[in-house]
Amino acid sequence: MDMAIFYDAGKITDRRSEFDFDDLKRSYGVGARFHSQQGTVMRWEVARSREHAVRFLWSFTAAF
Repeated sequence: MDMAIFYDAGKITDRRSEFDFDDLKRSYGVGARFHSQQGTVMRWEVARSREHAVRFLWSFTAAF
């Protein structure tokens, strides 16, 4: 088993000149992955977006 905590911040702009580090949109979450010798058996993740939406993910495949 391994676990991860993640935090993302970013911005989308129309022009490169508009890019700065003000008003970045943020999200964060935590995840756990359960492994066997053959690979990832199951993964579980929960994340919260800037809109305060909470997403749950439960999967039996690897993340990548």
